Amino acid sequence: MSEHRSSGPSRTEPGSGATDDGEAGSAASSMGPALRSLDGKAAPADLAGALSALMRLPEPARRGFADLLLPNLDSIPEDQLDARIVRLCRRAGLDPEELAPPIKASRFLLRQAAAGNVPRQGLADDLAALSIDDAPAAILLGAYEHAFPALRREILVQALRAHGNVLAGVEWRVDTIGSSSQGRDLGVPVALLTLHYHDRQQAGSITIQLLPDMVNQIREVCNELLTT
Repeated sequence: MSEHRSSGPSRTEPGSGATDDGEAGSAASSMGPALRSLDGKAAPADLAGALSALMRLPEPARRGFADLLLPNLDSIPEDQLDARIVRLCRRAGLDPEELAPPIKASRFLLRQAAAGNVPRQGLADDLAALSIDDAPAAILLGAYEHAFPALRREILVQALRAHGNVLAGVEWRVDTIGSSSQGRDLGVPVALLTLHYHDRQQAGSITIQLLPDMVNQIREVCNELLTT
């Protein structure tokens, strides 16, 4: 795995390092097998070793590796991942230099597999091609099966955000308008609907007021969408 200049875990995710022209030939010759999870591309040379490092962790960490991995599969910058690993190791009494390689390698492979919609058996074939032993392979396959729906949803949301706002949540309240400067004794229920959304860079929200006829219209639209 290539060296990372920031503090904390010093190893980057497999395949993230670059080589100069003088190193290109040796780097190409040391690549691993072609993997379905990588869309048929060759595995980074350090991937198999980093995955196998899982079995060199202390026995409690090996047994609970999936619990260490699953909260760290979301899309975050590597420096934030490094900070997470350091905090995790402090709580668990582990060495970041031992935990970071298998966490990052597993994260890389599982996220790539999910992006390619690779089935469990496809990932199992990739692990076999990497000569990963049965015990760590079983741990990774179990984690993949558990994380797959959330990873696919994250990928879908990212695809949507790339082209505009994505609704992330809805809050509502019903008030009754009594009197105002425009008129007295109105007595009309009004729904307040706050829509929370995300775009590529930030979150936002907008609140709209709906009279009963608009609420009914929205219900009709939702019914239509759900039956389409």
